[in-house]
Amino acid sequence: MRIFTLISLSVVTLTSPQDKKQLVMVRTGYTALQEKMRANEVDAGVLAKLTAFVEHMANRNFPLATAVQTDLVNTAWNEHKEWVKGLKNLIQLANRK
Repeated sequence: MRIFTLISLSVVTLTSPQDKKQLVMVRTGYTALQEKMRANEVDAGVLAKLTAFVEHMANRNFPLATAVQTDLVNTAWNEHKEWVKGLKNLIQLANRK
């Protein structure tokens, strides 16, 4: 999944302890997402939003990525908070590059 590539690229420029802490949160969220996907617990609508998020991140369109992340918080938080919370950290890390 392309989101793992985005996470991996964030590692290159990490220097501060805060950055490293955020990366741990992103990786934890990614692991939770993988587990949910393997268990078929992520519906098509959420996957479509996640796909849009990854595309926006790949294009460095952080305002649109943030809009998708906010939408996921508002619509999928109860079912997916374990990984949705890491998306905001990923945006913040990528935005510092």
